[in-house]
Amino acid sequence: MIRYLKTSRRCPPGKRKAAGKQYSSVPLVIATAIIINSPKPFPTFILPFINIVNDTFFPTNFNAINTVLVSKYDDALSSLGWHADDEPELGIHPAIVSLSLGAPRQLAFRKKSTTIIHASTTLFHGDWLLMSGATQEKFHHSLLPSLTPAGLRFNLTFRWDRA
Repeated sequence: MIRYLKTSRRCPPGKRKAAGKQYSSVPLVIATAIIINSPKPFPTFILPFINIVNDTFFPTNFNAINTVLVSKYDDALSSLGWHADDEPELGIHPAIVSLSLGAPRQLAFRKKSTTIIHASTTLFHGDWLLMSGATQEKFHHSLLPSLTPAGLRFNLTFRWDRA
C-alpha cells in the first residue's frame, strides 16, 4: 500500500483531483492513490479487503467493487473537506464502503443545504462504514481535523465506478 501512496503527491488547495472530481477544500490529505481493477487486476495486498467488502456488503453482486481510493493522513491536521461522492459515474444512490486503519478520527455529516453538522461519529481502527441510499444526494461529509494529537491514519474507500 505504501508503494502506491509514494506515487501520489501532496496537492495545493484547489488542485486535488480524485476520480475525475476537483476538490477545492481538500489539500491536507497527504497522499491518495486510486486503484482501478481495469485493465490490470487489483494488487494482491488489496484482495482480502475486496473479498470482505463483497461478501459483507454486496453478497448478491459478486465483483461489486472496481475502484479503491487509498488515503493517508499523517497527523491531526490532515483532513478531508466537505464533499459528497456523487460523481455521475457512481450512479444514483451509490454504495460507498470505507475502512479506517490507524488513529481514530471524527467523520461528520451535514445536509447539503446547510453548514450545520447533522451527525458525526468517531471512526476507530478497523471500523467499516457504509454510506448508501440517498446519503450522497442529500448530505456532505468531512473527515474533520482533530483538536487533539492524532497519529497516522489510512482510509480505504471501496466504490463501483460505472464509467
